[in-house]
Amino acid sequence: MSGDRNYQFWNELIEKGASLDAYYHGFNPRKSRAIQQRTGIPGVFLCFRLRGSYTQVTLTIENIGFERSVHFFEQLYQHRQQIEEGISVPIEWQPANEKTKSSRILATLQFDNSPSIEEHYELMIVTMDEFRETLLPYINQLQDLK
Repeated sequence: MSGDRNYQFWNELIEKGASLDAYYHGFNPRKSRAIQQRTGIPGVFLCFRLRGSYTQVTLTIENIGFERSVHFFEQLYQHRQQIEEGISVPIEWQPANEKTKSSRILATLQFDNSPSIEEHYELMIVTMDEFRETLLPYINQLQDLK
């Protein structure tokens, strides 16, 4: 997608989400393929990502250094069963490595599985709401490196 189409996609998603919950006003439409919102913990974000045939809802841990990223990720991973039970779509766990230095918990949502773009927006919003409800209590308990 071009930058202008990305912007339009994000703008429509944010409008739809904000009509249901003011939380979505915290996202800003952009021409890039990702938008994010802070969680209250530096370096830990809830994000939407846009790709050619799918979107993703992610918890992304980045820009805090490799060791801190892995440390936060491992704390969340300890609650894997409870987190996976709270999210209705399959999620993938991607710890940071020397190449990426970012850790992610992500849900991939295929466009092909949605009859319309409106229904895809709804799925993205429901999934983000599940991420927030399920992950934020664990995020708020994260302990930094000593």
